[in-house]
Amino acid sequence: MILLWLLLSGSGHAGVSHLTHTGLRPGVHLLSGGADGNVLVLVADEGLLVVDGQAVDKLPAVREAIAGVSDAPVRYVVNTHYHPDHVGANAAYAAEGATVVSHARCRDAMTRRSVVEELAWTVEAAPEDAWPTLTYDERLTLHVGDERVELTHLPAAHTDGDTVVHLREADVLHTGDLFEVGAYPFLDIWHGGSLGGLVAACDALLARCSDDTILVPGHGPPSARGDLVAYRAMLATLLERVTAAVAAGQSAEEFLAGRPVDDFDPRWGSPRAAARLAAIAFLGVTAGEPAATGAGRNAADRDAAPAAEGAADDERGADAPHADDKHDDEHHDEHHDDESDGGDGR
Repeated sequence: MILLWLLLSGSGHAGVSHLTHTGLRPGVHLLSGGADGNVLVLVADEGLLVVDGQAVDKLPAVREAIAGVSDAPVRYVVNTHYHPDHVGANAAYAAEGATVVSHARCRDAMTRRSVVEELAWTVEAAPEDAWPTLTYDERLTLHVGDERVELTHLPAAHTDGDTVVHLREADVLHTGDLFEVGAYPFLDIWHGGSLGGLVAACDALLARCSDDTILVPGHGPPSARGDLVAYRAMLATLLERVTAAVAAGQSAEEFLAGRPVDDFDPRWGSPRAAARLAAIAFLGVTAGEPAATGAGRNAADRDAAPAAEGAADDERGADAPHADDKHDDEHHDEHHDDESDGGDGR
């Protein structure tokens, strides 16, 4: 079955008992460990802003690490996207008074149960107390202490609800899973992601950063602009090859049989992981960004599925489906359109 590694909750995720702390700038801290996403912490007198929170089962380690940075209360939790390895701290800190912030489509994905029938993939809705309560459409600015925190939506890339978080004064940019280091990215084509969108997102990120900017990828160590340039070049090369193959009328099997990613730099991951990315990218182009509605795709689209078999080597563990089974009831939130100033967000 296509990409079975994606379907197994927790498969490949390394367990961690504690997170590693790295000071990036005065008052700006990175917490990382295991296969889950990087946690960024901004310290201010009035409280903390936390970007992402790993998975629910890592919550004790996340809480311990944040408490080791500061005993101030968490004021904001920002989600870069809906995947469970990034939103596990939402409910705990919301219960203590934090405002959970995300793009509107990220919140929407968390409130509903998603099914992709041909993958036997079910992503349960997140618990209602974990849903973001402050959402935005294009841009949102939060003022935390002396720091101006700019949230920007970059569409149709990793998912359709990705947020990048730029601490303007510190010049630290958390990219979410738009950028990864040490592993090939996962394209969630079933929730609006696309390879072309990911390349465009890299261009938008590069336009925001200088040689002095510290980039915090969704997974992997802090990086520099040059790392993102190389990552973007790899993705653009794959996009050119996928586009040419589709234009030539190749099937997924023919495309992958030509070993289109064998020349990729090992820095990005194993050849099997590269082939997995190529298979998903091809599937996304030929299926027209299939939605995770349970309706399935047509037979021609499904022909691409067997070609992904054997490309299941996972470098860091998959963005596993959510384990919590909750309802889809609608929930009122504070919603901000376009560019708005979140102020205190209360």
